[in-house]
Amino acid sequence: MTVDLDLFENAFEFAPIGMALVSLDGKFLKVNESLIELWGYDEQELLNIDFQTITHEEDLGRDLGFLHQLVDGKIPNYRIEKRYFHKNGKTMWALLSVSLIRNDEGKPKFFISQILDITEIKNAQHTMVYNSKMIALGEMAAGIAHEINNPLAIIHLNAVAIEESLNDSPPDKKMVGMFLKKINDTVSRINGVVTSLRKLSRRSEEIHFEKYELELIVQDSLALCLEKFRISGVKLNKSVQNLVIECRPVEISQVLINLLNNAYYAVRNCELKEIDLVATHDDKKVKIVISDSGPAIPEEIRAKIMEPFFTTKPLGEGTGLGLSISRNIIDSHKGTITLCEKAPRTTFVVEFPISQH
Repeated sequence: MTVDLDLFENAFEFAPIGMALVSLDGKFLKVNESLIELWGYDEQELLNIDFQTITHEEDLGRDLGFLHQLVDGKIPNYRIEKRYFHKNGKTMWALLSVSLIRNDEGKPKFFISQILDITEIKNAQHTMVYNSKMIALGEMAAGIAHEINNPLAIIHLNAVAIEESLNDSPPDKKMVGMFLKKINDTVSRINGVVTSLRKLSRRSEEIHFEKYELELIVQDSLALCLEKFRISGVKLNKSVQNLVIECRPVEISQVLINLLNNAYYAVRNCELKEIDLVATHDDKKVKIVISDSGPAIPEEIRAKIMEPFFTTKPLGEGTGLGLSISRNIIDSHKGTITLCEKAPRTTFVVEFPISQH
């Protein structure tokens, strides 16, 4: 028994990754040198605090939920990605693995936590997500240009009409007011496109969970797609049950745009060009279904379509990252994105909880 304890002590102290013994209420009981180096605190500072203090608020609820399941015996252990605060105030990502030690009577004694720094990996993922987002915007560039240029032409024509009306004696105030309203409406339309672009261009690490209307997320997504659809003669059928959801709005918008772009690519050369977007919800989760009238996805590649860099598009027309990144985003929202193989059309189903707590 003594040998086993010595082996554990050596494994604990000299482990290349951070390790800690944690009490049932979250206080650090023992920490190794790797963890001290990882977080920047000295040993005594860590022993005076609990893990809740240095856990990012958005990740705390999920972590505590798994701990409760562990204590209740519902799971043997768990592993999650989560964020911690370094002593210098910076946020860092870690892969956390937790097990529970029980006494001879089976009662919980303390947790053993292993913490692996994955900050560089997450930063690389964020860069990949951002680049994919920019590629998606590039694919919609022609539609966005039309979405802005057409309203500018409308503003110009109405400005000319106002100038001509003001030359009348007396000027027709009612007519001038009508032209001004058209200009204001058109400016609002341009502003909507620019706002959607600005939101989507934000980097993922700047985005936090917030309460947001589902209808607004759909509007922001469609603002960057509809002109492209119109130019190519694609009909969009939309039905959205609106509600306030807790999410990262820009990320959900990115998922929708990825799916809508894929649907557009599938139908653009078809005789029947239709895309359906249906959003519904129940008491606990929201469900977004996007389907198209394009050719069915071949059965032999259905299992691969969510894999990174897998694409059916010709070289130069796609990176194969859209669906993979979309799946990661929905995973981070505790949800799923699936291809519905029983549907008569190519159909993707996105589901995630209304609340993230």
